[in-house]
Amino acid sequence: MYRLNVSHLNYRSLAIRWQLWCLKRTTVGVICVFLLHFAGPNGAGAQPIDYNDGPIMASVSTVKVFLIFWQPSGAPSFHVGPDANGDQKFKDTIQRFFQDIGGSDYFTLARQYTQPCNKFTPCSPGPLSFGGSFDDVAPYPRSPLQNQDIENSITRARDANSWDVGLNALYFVLLPAEVQVCQPSGACTGSTFCAYHGHSDDGNVIYAVMPAIAAMNVDTRGGCHFSYSTAAGINSFVQQIYIAPPQTPNQLEADEEIVVASHELFEALTDPLTGPPSGAWFTGYNEIGDECNRMVGGIVSEDGGNVLLNGHSYLVQEVWSNAHNFCALGPSVSITIATGDDNLRGDELVLGQLVNNGSEADVILRGPNGVLLEEVVLKAEHDPEWANGSINRRVFSFPSDSAKLWEVDIRLVQHGGISPDNWKINGVDVEVLNAFGQQVCKENIVGNPILKELTESDAIYAIATPTSCH
Repeated sequence: MYRLNVSHLNYRSLAIRWQLWCLKRTTVGVICVFLLHFAGPNGAGAQPIDYNDGPIMASVSTVKVFLIFWQPSGAPSFHVGPDANGDQKFKDTIQRFFQDIGGSDYFTLARQYTQPCNKFTPCSPGPLSFGGSFDDVAPYPRSPLQNQDIENSITRARDANSWDVGLNALYFVLLPAEVQVCQPSGACTGSTFCAYHGHSDDGNVIYAVMPAIAAMNVDTRGGCHFSYSTAAGINSFVQQIYIAPPQTPNQLEADEEIVVASHELFEALTDPLTGPPSGAWFTGYNEIGDECNRMVGGIVSEDGGNVLLNGHSYLVQEVWSNAHNFCALGPSVSITIATGDDNLRGDELVLGQLVNNGSEADVILRGPNGVLLEEVVLKAEHDPEWANGSINRRVFSFPSDSAKLWEVDIRLVQHGGISPDNWKINGVDVEVLNAFGQQVCKENIVGNPILKELTESDAIYAIATPTSCH
């Protein structure tokens, strides 16, 4: 019996989680059954991921990632557009990502998902290193490809390079545009699912299958495309159809591939044998990538990246962190605000009509000398009001290359409304957490009773953080 873990497409307002179970029978070949799991599109309502006694990808030395670019002569490109060097740029960017991720705060998120090694010491996924890449130029045996074809490509790469197998080797097979992989049930990449990770029948070969995400047509790509979060990093999903991003840090095709590849990487590391009966970290049919599917958080750098790995900017998917209890990219910041006796307005019903009367509140994080680190929406214009006497908490990922926080600015942004909004703040709590969810520093400021009233003319409240945050 083998199982493929298949990343899901978004359908209307719900993300559909496909789980593909395949039962081997000698008389009828492979029978596949799809189980549907509906999850909130943005991680809302997500639940902790449980350990289920299976192995993770842990090694006394290192877990190596191997890349296979399967592109025979005459096959389509990995990139879209006229750039003659586009395919090489794609390959170089993907390879650099896997070279850079191993020692990062982002990768550290996986290391909380342990397994018992002995009665004294748990083992964590990794450490992770890049093992090499291989260009497979063998002709495609059929169209669409089947899962056995993927495993045959891995065999060719292993034979040519003497690469390892087992729980210390993870293979990514990348396919160019218009090349599909289908299951016996008829479910295919690009139409039913985006990518998947799985394993050989004996559990000895662990791999992920990566179609060319950016090369899919617009309607299809809408289901596999990443989604920006505009509030709190965890509670906003703003794209139900594909909208071209204004900018990404590298080649667009490589960046879209990395968003999905990061999803599959974390899931393969923490649940290589894919769920019951032999899997490790999963709850129901969700793994740590599924809880935050396609979410990239608030974009934090001018080039459109959300993490800096070994000095290089990338756009990656957030993953579920039990330690933080939310979707994370590494270190995080928690902001808790107590509203006084003047609310932060939301839209209102007036004579049965919804009136645009809401205000927006942002938070700006600054480093030394006021340098901008990140800007995140705390409450969007059309979100419900933050009522008098309410306490509202927002947690969002903090740029892992900017672990020093010197100042937090809370800003009232005026939008719709029949009159300018005033907002009274009675207290603010700022907490910085590291990639393991441990507190790095904390600042708590309470008024007597009012700490600060924000108005149209006095719209920013600046909080200097304690030296422990620096």
